[in-house]
Amino acid sequence: MAYDLNETEHYWEGVIRKDPRGQERLRIGVCSCDHGEVFPQHRMVRNITRQDPDIVFFAGDQIYESYGGFGVARGKPSGEAMLDYLRKYWQFGWTWRSALKDRPSIIVPDDHDVFQGNIWGQSGRALPPSPDGRGFEGGVFLMGVDWVNAVQRTQSGHLPDAVDPVPCESGIEVYFTELRYGGASFAIIEDRKFKTGPADILSPEQRAAVRKDPAVVDVEGAALLGPRQEAFLRRWARESADADFRLVCSQTIFCKATTHAGGNLARRRAHRLARASRNRGLGGRSGRVHGPRNVERIPAGVVARAAWRESSAWRARLDRPLSRRTRKPNDCSVRRQPREREQRQGRPSGTERRRSRSPQGLGPRHCDP
Repeated sequence: MAYDLNETEHYWEGVIRKDPRGQERLRIGVCSCDHGEVFPQHRMVRNITRQDPDIVFFAGDQIYESYGGFGVARGKPSGEAMLDYLRKYWQFGWTWRSALKDRPSIIVPDDHDVFQGNIWGQSGRALPPSPDGRGFEGGVFLMGVDWVNAVQRTQSGHLPDAVDPVPCESGIEVYFTELRYGGASFAIIEDRKFKTGPADILSPEQRAAVRKDPAVVDVEGAALLGPRQEAFLRRWARESADADFRLVCSQTIFCKATTHAGGNLARRRAHRLARASRNRGLGGRSGRVHGPRNVERIPAGVVARAAWRESSAWRARLDRPLSRRTRKPNDCSVRRQPREREQRQGRPSGTERRRSRSPQGLGPRHCDP
């Protein structure tokens, strides 16, 4: 890729690797939810690239509204809001450029990518832009249709064409599709866009009772994927039977299997004992799905821990009080501790040694402004 900088042409080069179909293992890097606190994520990127994934899946929230600490232009004219988004997405590309230049990627936007704290898209329903980001519980996209489409194109425009490309009634485009790579069939879906908003279908009493009984929200008329994506998945399940294995890529999880819930579980107790013995290897291995071939998932959360520890240590150094021996910029006072130590040891101080070497003696101490 050629680009101009300071009236000079530069090139960013990369060679997309050969399709790894037929290899013994397919390695997939999985990343999401980058707040930008440790931009540009040197250690995480290094750890991911060292594991050399064949393909990288960015599952959403490539940026957040407050990414980089510069605030968010929500509620501003669409042009200003788009410049705000592009600045943040440019930082995402800067962070992951070494991983993206020589391997394919699957990138799908999630709620924070379109400046929302959550999305129940209600089949792409759009409302006038919200200056405070509220109101999404009713099942809407809060930013303008053209703006949402531009975000989707910047992140997912490289994917195969949508299998059902008809836009939503509001004009918001769709991108759910299938990708064949490495002998695998990836179903890439949009589980946010067609989801029914809870405020649109549930009573306040039902919403309040959901923590005690999740079944109260399983009501008639509530949609998760919508009829179009459900039809796609049924067709995909039939037509992808020739793939070595099949994977579904979505922004959010549909179910969770927890092995660390409950304080008395044997696994929980073993985990505490291992931590007490400073065994850092426990829990640091990537998961595997075994089938005709191995699929190894490289979760970013595992390799992020080291980066976050580094960031925390850096912040602690910034927060600690100044040393009592630290001088102010214009403080010309002499540090006494080294001289006193030398005198106790019977050696001449540094000042005395310099005076003995100088025939004119030691002049007045110089102090930089």
